Amino acid sequence: MKSEPSKWLPIVLSLSAIGISGFSWWEAHRGRLINEEINRPVLEAAKGVRFNMFRGDPAEVNIVVPIRNVGKTTAIMNLLLFESGLTSESLDCTYSKVKDEDTADFSGDILPGSEGWVRKRVSLSQCQNPSKLEFWLSLKLTYTDPISGKTYSQKLYENATWENASALTR
Repeated sequence: MKSEPSKWLPIVLSLSAIGISGFSWWEAHRGRLINEEINRPVLEAAKGVRFNMFRGDPAEVNIVVPIRNVGKTTAIMNLLLFESGLTSESLDCTYSKVKDEDTADFSGDILPGSEGWVRKRVSLSQCQNPSKLEFWLSLKLTYTDPISGKTYSQKLYENATWENASALTR
């Protein structure tokens, strides 16, 4: 009498193959997620805050902050909130915003390894012989990674000194 092959063997082999495929997919998916977190834009404030003055009464000053993309993909800038003010040592001037909102201009998309900038215009008046002015700067950047489509939000804080503030009184 011939023995018949077990009917359970193909089912067990098929289920094992499905299990191995599932674990393989899961591992590849985890690797992709880790890869997305590594290969993303990362922004930081670069050195060299610039101040550009426009004479008038009151004088208007552009505060220009360079932003560097140290990540591995382009950062598509969506929104920028820029708050600033004078530190307590610089209260010999009256500081005010030119516009009511805290939004600012920015240079556009920032490629990996390159710099862009953000700019805010403020008004300074009644300055009593300033030699230098100290500013605090707070930036909230919202940007998108074009590859994954994820949106990131980041806060940057910076202190900046305007060494040539005596130009306000000329």
